Amino acid sequence: MRSYLSSGKINLGLSVGPLREDGFHPLQTIFIRISLFDRLLIAKSDQLKLTCSQPGVPVDGENLLLKAYHAYYKNQSDPPPLRIHLEKKIPMGAGLGGGSSNAAELLKVLSVDQLDEITIEHLREIALSLGSDVPFFLESEPCYAEGRGEVLSPIPPLPSLPLLLAGTQTHLSTAEVYSRFDTIPASEHKDFPLQEIQQDLHSTGGKNLSELVRNDLQPIVESNWPEMLVVREKLENSGAHYVSMSGSGFAYYGIYPSVRLRDHALQSLRNTLPFVQPVETF
Repeated sequence: MRSYLSSGKINLGLSVGPLREDGFHPLQTIFIRISLFDRLLIAKSDQLKLTCSQPGVPVDGENLLLKAYHAYYKNQSDPPPLRIHLEKKIPMGAGLGGGSSNAAELLKVLSVDQLDEITIEHLREIALSLGSDVPFFLESEPCYAEGRGEVLSPIPPLPSLPLLLAGTQTHLSTAEVYSRFDTIPASEHKDFPLQEIQQDLHSTGGKNLSELVRNDLQPIVESNWPEMLVVREKLENSGAHYVSMSGSGFAYYGIYPSVRLRDHALQSLRNTLPFVQPVETF
């Protein structure tokens, strides 16, 4: 079996606009990859089969890997069967993009032998049909995202940031989070300060991010799931100079001034929460 790594991501800021007629919210965010990886083991087989190292992860048609396989071979009557084993390290429902990353990685693997027959634009169309953030994982750079998250503008490389991921593993329904968001008065719209964010990351390692950017879903989540507020406070009290939810999942990330301070926080928090993981951005 051949082995492929599938990385997670964080959302740096998440500006959410009012519901559109098509049922989606306009978003502004920065997607950045992190050094937390799932592993895909793929081999030719006599029948299509998906297995997973983690109990509870669906291995039927609900899994984005199988959706990606079927979407890729939609117009082929006899697609080549594969055996796919998923070694799961990125938690489900964390807002870290694990399922989307898995799907995008499989699309890239499937397209390797058909570079003359499938364009990157068509691959992006397939990716978007699977989920709003799947197209990002076809890219290699951090991206500024607009639209529903699919309008991507690669941005220059950012410095590697020491992060601590933490969460309660509370299941948050994305649909419910957005539904609750729609019940509150719309906040004053502010332009997403992309240039200022990039400058701050390069000059201070994100020390001033709390003055520049926020996750608009975070207040909704913390007011309805108070255990999430506890996670944020633990990260803030451990020395992180910026703390935020990632997307609409249960994971928060703290950005630390140094790897040493991040690792000190890891020692103090690792036994206090169900999920604590040190990573870096890249």
